[in-house]
Amino acid sequence: MTERGSDSSAVGGASSIDEEGASTLADERSDFLRLIADLASRFISVQASDVGAEIDRALSDIAALADVDRAYLIQCEDGSAALRCTHEWSAEQVRPTRQRLQPVPGDSFRWISAELDAGRIVNVGDVQQMPAEAARDRQVLEKHQVRAVLICPLIVNGQRIGSVGFDMARWPRHWSTDLELLLSLTGKMILGVLKRQEMDQSLIASRQRYEDLIENSAEAIIVLDVATNRIVDGNGNTTRLFGVDRDELTGVNPERFLPPRQPDGSDSRRRAREIVRRCLDGERVVLDWTFRDQLGREIPCEVRAVSLPVSDGQRIRLSVLDVSDRKKVEREQMNYLRRTREQHLRLGQLATSRALADGDLTAIYEEVTAAIQMVLRVERVGVWLFNSAHDALYCACLRGFRGQVEADPFLIGTEANRGYLTGLQSGRAVAVECTERDARVEGLREDYLRPRGVTAMVDAPIRVSGRMVGIVCAEKVNGERAWQLDEVGFVGAMADQLAQALINAERAEAAAALRQSEQRYRALYDDNPSMFFTIDEAGFIQSVNRFAARTLGFGVEDLVGLPFDVLHEGESATDVDENLQECVASPGRVHRWDSRLRRQDGGVIWVRVSARAQVDAAGALPVLVVCEDITEARKLSEELSYQASHDALTGLFNRREFEQRLRALLEQVRDRDAEHVLCYLDLDQFKVINDTCGHMAGDELLRQLSTMLREKIGENDLLARLGGDEFGVLLENRDEASAYAVADDMRRAIGDFHFSWGGRSFGLGVSIGLVPILRTAGTLHDIMSVADTACYAAKDQGRNRIHVYREDDAELARRHGEMEWVSGIREALSENRFRLYYQPIVPLQNDTAELHYELLLRMEGESGMLTMPTAFLPAAERFNLIPGVDRWVVDQALSWLEARPAHMDMLTTCAINLSGLSLGEEDFLGWILSRLDAARVDPRKICFEVMETAAIRNLSVATDFMRRLRRLGCRFALDDFGSGLSSFGYLKNLPVDSIKIDGVFVKDMVSDPVNRALVKSINEIGHVMEKRTVAEFVESEALRRALTDIGVDYGQGFGIAMPRPVNDLDHQTGWVSGTR
Repeated sequence: MTERGSDSSAVGGASSIDEEGASTLADERSDFLRLIADLASRFISVQASDVGAEIDRALSDIAALADVDRAYLIQCEDGSAALRCTHEWSAEQVRPTRQRLQPVPGDSFRWISAELDAGRIVNVGDVQQMPAEAARDRQVLEKHQVRAVLICPLIVNGQRIGSVGFDMARWPRHWSTDLELLLSLTGKMILGVLKRQEMDQSLIASRQRYEDLIENSAEAIIVLDVATNRIVDGNGNTTRLFGVDRDELTGVNPERFLPPRQPDGSDSRRRAREIVRRCLDGERVVLDWTFRDQLGREIPCEVRAVSLPVSDGQRIRLSVLDVSDRKKVEREQMNYLRRTREQHLRLGQLATSRALADGDLTAIYEEVTAAIQMVLRVERVGVWLFNSAHDALYCACLRGFRGQVEADPFLIGTEANRGYLTGLQSGRAVAVECTERDARVEGLREDYLRPRGVTAMVDAPIRVSGRMVGIVCAEKVNGERAWQLDEVGFVGAMADQLAQALINAERAEAAAALRQSEQRYRALYDDNPSMFFTIDEAGFIQSVNRFAARTLGFGVEDLVGLPFDVLHEGESATDVDENLQECVASPGRVHRWDSRLRRQDGGVIWVRVSARAQVDAAGALPVLVVCEDITEARKLSEELSYQASHDALTGLFNRREFEQRLRALLEQVRDRDAEHVLCYLDLDQFKVINDTCGHMAGDELLRQLSTMLREKIGENDLLARLGGDEFGVLLENRDEASAYAVADDMRRAIGDFHFSWGGRSFGLGVSIGLVPILRTAGTLHDIMSVADTACYAAKDQGRNRIHVYREDDAELARRHGEMEWVSGIREALSENRFRLYYQPIVPLQNDTAELHYELLLRMEGESGMLTMPTAFLPAAERFNLIPGVDRWVVDQALSWLEARPAHMDMLTTCAINLSGLSLGEEDFLGWILSRLDAARVDPRKICFEVMETAAIRNLSVATDFMRRLRRLGCRFALDDFGSGLSSFGYLKNLPVDSIKIDGVFVKDMVSDPVNRALVKSINEIGHVMEKRTVAEFVESEALRRALTDIGVDYGQGFGIAMPRPVNDLDHQTGWVSGTR
């Protein structure tokens, strides 16, 4: 259209056009117009598949007409700024650049892109002349050997979607307006055909999508021709819904797929015609509808019906959705809602039940079983609880057929059903759909499930504090059952309610016990015979019980608010506060003290206070005080304390108190220099007065002497009655000379004293042993032994005198031998070196085979030699060791008899000797009663022998001792009877069974008529008193015959049998009179 090169252009632009040139230009314009018309015609008729080729052809045509090196179409890529050259034409002598420009980054031509985006044509005749802001664009063009460019933008809706352009690669080029118009018109035609191609492709894609949508729709699509009442089309879902192929579907009457009636009972055909009418009226109909398939099965569906507008209202489209599964789910949901609503209702009723709150187990069992039976519609519901041994479950409640509460005696053993119970132990319910197949209930199947017809079951554990205490069982009879989760959960929830009921029952029981306890506490608090006070931290009374108020003569309201110290007598407020503060300083610890409280009437009572500070609920620290009235106990304690330290007869200190004081003095002289003296007094001729006038006279004598002796000692001295007619005096802080003067004063006073009784007057004296208490005095026992020895030395020297102990005293050395027996006796006791012997006692008046004997004692020395009792018993008596010896004899005798039951059967009497000192020992009677009670020995076969002199020395003690043991069946014999002048007088008062006539009278009665008469008199008087008589010292046959003639019941002595070891009795079966 224009000439190339700058010269031609210049000439063409500056000189006049001649006619030939004008003719050429006209021809070119004619070619231009023809090409434009041809392109328009070709693009209008082009098929979609030929668009690309037609664009390439158009680029070739306009490039040839414009005489350019290249022509191209560049399109913008979707969603990015990149440019892609989609079509290109190149001259033969020019290399194509299309492949090298795939794709071209948008920022490579910033200036060109800005111009094109603005809708302007880029006309660059020489790239070297491009403006400075196009420097980057120029570099890219030069890199691709482009010398000139003409580019026209393709704009759609103000958005550049591409461009068409010409390039010159060989030389620059002036681009005319005709070329710009050619390029612009070509670009618009290409843009039009591209848009039409895009629309065609979109329509095809849309149609394909529609077809895919119809075929892939979840719904069955049916097109119904109203005029013919035939189905004219349907998708694949329709054929599958009705169970027919497409050929069978097309042209068929739709009534073929209708059941006679819909689920609501309406006529299907009538309702179908109504639906068609509504659609033809322009209504979009949506409804639930039931179809019937080829096999006659009814299919619940959801249908949307609408008239198709393209059919002039004669066709209706049905969108049918098979809702069988949804309906099933809906039914299940409805059933679930019905069940859960009923479950929640029952659970709510149970949770608010009075029976549950009160822990009324009988009522709650019935409510739970009824609720489960109603909701689950099962035949049997039971509550099973573990027994106390936790080895079996028993039925606490069973609701059976017709809702009747029944009993089931069956026990579910834990061992046989371990697998079944293990699952429940975990806290989960066990659901069994078929009891015949489920291995978990194998242990229950034969004995429990089959006999009761149980075929399915749901069991849930009843757990209290994490421990399974029982089970609730829901059981179906005759038929399997698939249990729903909510049903299993409901049974578990009911089990939880039962657990709560059990807890509430325990709480109710505990609450009842607490109420009873509170009532008891209130009664105990108010009426308990102890005084209760609560004292606040300031020392004021917060509360007090009624008993305390009554005891003190006040009302409760009078005492509350008073300072606690005002009730105390003889104590200052400071003393009381100090005691309370000690309690506060150590909370929880019990403090005790004795105090005196003042009554309202002015009286005073002694109380024993027990107090403890305890933090209360408010965080305060009150003191809880309990006061026990010990007024009487205090008086009794003082009396007992007095009695424990004083002699009951004389009011003097007793031996126990005397020894305590003496022990303290011995400790004192060991620690520091001090001088003290012990005086041991023994009355002379007291026994004569006691035997002559009786023990009442003796008691009165002792009282009078005690009063007199008190006046002879100082305030710091101690006077005590040590026993019988023996007294002790401790003279503190006195030397021997001053002590001797006091002792001699007492001796003279007693010597001058005259005792009157029964119109007679008696004089008496006293023998005194005086012992300095020195550091070398030894033990208490040692100094008492020395004092006793000194006293008896005084007696041996003529009585009524004082013997002062000296360490080199020859007289006392003589008596030392007796002291050696003391250690020997103690060693024999500790080493068990006493031996029991026996001597038979035989009947003299008949030949009855009776087994009587007296147990005798021997002491075995370290060498094995035996010592007779006459050698060691006096020392044991004198030094108060005899109670221990007696205990040994009684204990050994009972043990020996216990071990020989056959011998016990033959035994008539076993006689055991007791000392008078033992009878007077405080705990000896208690010990012997306990020993007899523990022994398997008949007490009626035991006879205790007591010396007459010992018995009458303390008649009341001896009498009480005998009576207590006689109640058990024991018997008593009075030994050495007749030695005292008043024997018969005492015999009337002593509860003895027999008397043993003193051997002094017996042994020479054959040759001494007086002794024979005495023996005969004793025997006769004894029989009158219903006492049996026993003669001692029967040493000859003549004596035995004489005693028999007199009428003595029994005899004992060497002339009958010698003493022998007691174990020899193991071979003895019995003896009679005259047995040797």
